[in-house]
Amino acid sequence: MKIFNILFFLTGLTSLVYELSWQKLLISLLGSDFKGTSIVLGVMLGMMGVGYYVFGQTAKRLSLKKILKLTAYIELGICFFGILFPTLNNFFITILSNTEPSVILEIACSFALIAPASFLLGGNLPLITHYLTNKTGKHQTHYSLYTFNTLGAFVGAILCAFVLVPSIGLSQSIYSASFVNLLVAIHFFKLSRLETDDSETVSKALKQHVEGYVIKKFHILLAFSSGLIAVSLQSILTRILSISIGSGEYTFAIVTSVYILSLSLGTKILIDKYNCSLKKLLLFSTFGILFIYFTLPQWPYFFHLLRISFGKTNQDFYLYNIALIIIFFLLVFSVTMPLGAILPKLFSLNSKIKQNNGVVTGLIYGSNALGFMFGSLVLGYTVLSYLNFEQVFNLIVLSMLCLTTYHLYSSSKKILISNLVIFMLSIVSFVYKWPEYNLAVGLFPLREKLEFSYAGSNNFYKQVLNNAKVLAHKDGNVASVSVVEFESEDNPLNRSIMINGKPDGNTQGDLETMKLSAYSGSIFSKNNSNVAVIGYGVGLTSGALLKVPWIKNVDTIEISKEVINFKEYFDFANQNVSKNEKHNFILEDAYHYFASNKKDYDLIISLLTNFWMSGIENLFTLEFYNHISKNLSKDGLFIQWISLADLSAPTAKIAISTFQESFKSNRFLLFGRSLLMLGKNQSFTINDLENADIKIKELSQNSEFDFIEISNIQEFLLNEFWVTSEQEAQIQSIDKPKLSFAAGKDYFRASEINLDKLTSKDLLESTLKTSLKSFNAMWSDKSQDKPSLNLFYQVLKNRCGIKNIKLVEPEWRYSRSICREALVELMKSGKVKIPNILKKDFTWLGDFK
Repeated sequence: MKIFNILFFLTGLTSLVYELSWQKLLISLLGSDFKGTSIVLGVMLGMMGVGYYVFGQTAKRLSLKKILKLTAYIELGICFFGILFPTLNNFFITILSNTEPSVILEIACSFALIAPASFLLGGNLPLITHYLTNKTGKHQTHYSLYTFNTLGAFVGAILCAFVLVPSIGLSQSIYSASFVNLLVAIHFFKLSRLETDDSETVSKALKQHVEGYVIKKFHILLAFSSGLIAVSLQSILTRILSISIGSGEYTFAIVTSVYILSLSLGTKILIDKYNCSLKKLLLFSTFGILFIYFTLPQWPYFFHLLRISFGKTNQDFYLYNIALIIIFFLLVFSVTMPLGAILPKLFSLNSKIKQNNGVVTGLIYGSNALGFMFGSLVLGYTVLSYLNFEQVFNLIVLSMLCLTTYHLYSSSKKILISNLVIFMLSIVSFVYKWPEYNLAVGLFPLREKLEFSYAGSNNFYKQVLNNAKVLAHKDGNVASVSVVEFESEDNPLNRSIMINGKPDGNTQGDLETMKLSAYSGSIFSKNNSNVAVIGYGVGLTSGALLKVPWIKNVDTIEISKEVINFKEYFDFANQNVSKNEKHNFILEDAYHYFASNKKDYDLIISLLTNFWMSGIENLFTLEFYNHISKNLSKDGLFIQWISLADLSAPTAKIAISTFQESFKSNRFLLFGRSLLMLGKNQSFTINDLENADIKIKELSQNSEFDFIEISNIQEFLLNEFWVTSEQEAQIQSIDKPKLSFAAGKDYFRASEINLDKLTSKDLLESTLKTSLKSFNAMWSDKSQDKPSLNLFYQVLKNRCGIKNIKLVEPEWRYSRSICREALVELMKSGKVKIPNILKKDFTWLGDFK
């Protein structure tokens, strides 16, 4: 028995590695993190349900020897499809990139990728359950198999998120899991050789039990309903945890792992040890759901107290995540453990004839998997279009109330006190409304203790939000979106758009940065430009672009329908973007849109900044930038804005190196703590700079950009950031998403970037020396001595014309003109006054001799 427990532990481990890896790889196929999760869960669990049923029916017709051999072939099949997955994924991506967008085609490709392996994943539990119950005569062996299988899945989820994917990538994680399945298959082949052939015994048993055993319809309904309720609850808890701790890569893994651990412990403790009745399990589940419903609005505050209990070191990062898993388990075990125990309990109630145990397992677990599939797809694509999570939770409470009441009444034929208690609590849950602040504004950015941190939830929110108002809120299938208005003395309309509790745009704090992105792109764009903006936020960038005379039209690609629906709340700040005829909303994931779009843009601006957010990191990959380059016109420009807050230099290097790898010509501009990465398929030329200089002068008359104190291209380019290329730099890709995991740690540590580590002093020094040598050769009769200051004055007067000195050349600051060099030398000597706009450059010039 021990060997089967180990084997089932390993198969549970690999199943979660497959699930999490498939989900992330399918983003490149489907273009959406949420869509990928829904389809992977739906197809995987649905086909596992079919597998449970088919192999459960097959088990009773096979001898014990053949069952072991079939299980070995199943594991070989899983290994085979696992190895094929990355290759097939790339093949289907190519197909979808060359065809018109089609949801049906996307699901068909996803089904072809996931379905075969998922079907096989549903085979080993009913087969080995049938094998062991007939071999030992004990149905308790099923509890042990289920417990170790789910325990392995728990370890697989943690291992995949915290170790495998960050270190070796998605494809290698899948190959590693396939290798484990291969070892399991080999061991099942060995076991089959040791088993005697009992084909005749099986034939006789089939004749004696032709009709088999009929499972109660309520038990099938309960198995289906528990799956539907469990996946709906998981979706809500994942989103609430995202609002509480941030929507990072680790959040989904934590919820999944705790969920699975609860299933394992529920079987081991409630069934195997205490043998709880179905009545008790239903009561426990109902009370557990009600407990979560009433406490859930306080979770963000609880997790804030947890966060401030830890420091900002690497050790604290891992200790904090361990504490997260423990605390989250304590918050949800009251419902997840009894829900997890319902399936093995239903098995024990129906395992009357040992020859039919495989059939029973298939029906019960198959129905449960179908409930999971139905809940995942319907909740993700339909229900959240109309309801918020609070209403969905009310439906969960109502469903549990009906199931529990029916079972209690049918088993006793009378109304019990427990019926009345859960009925009254359920009524209260419909009356009690979640506080609007608690789930609209996340507290995870507050990583240090405040003087009122321990003042209690209500007082804490009052102090932090300072009488803010939640003007609108909607839980969508992509994100929970809120519009929050804060009190401000300067401007009464200080509004923010909150995405999963995180500010994604503000009408005051982000005003200059958002408009600067529009300004930086528009000065390099041609007349009648077609422009695309990735991410709407509060519409400041799109609005600023529409005020530029030579911009023909602006397409804003926004993944969240709720953000678009709330657009009117920000019209006052963005020049009424929502009513502008030159503006067009495109409701689509940016990755998917540019992968299949055939329209060329002269300018594309991406406003996404936080690498650590789940799904966002895919818009910083080599694959996405390749899609962007194909959507740029001949001389088109792409601008990626990055916030350097809470970011370390090594993490920033991953993003910068990936960008440099993707575009033939790239330049970087630094404005405060914001980095603008400019990429083109063609080289920047002197004409680009001269045209930009003309447009700067024109925009200086536009009140929309009056905060930008730049009068010419020279002053604009003084913000250039010298970035060196590294041959062995890490590159962010779909298959190796290192950026999101590294950024998650940076965010936890509140990292402060060291800009000196992003640039090369050797590059600066060699450039300076080369230009001086060239200057000496041309203007000092090839003398190696430094020219006199009088000669510099003569150069400026006779050669350059003092009023028209260009500080940049076609290759920007990497080659220096005679005129620029003369001016720089005079300023360094103190003979010419340094304008304020130039002073910051001279801090590094002073380091060179």
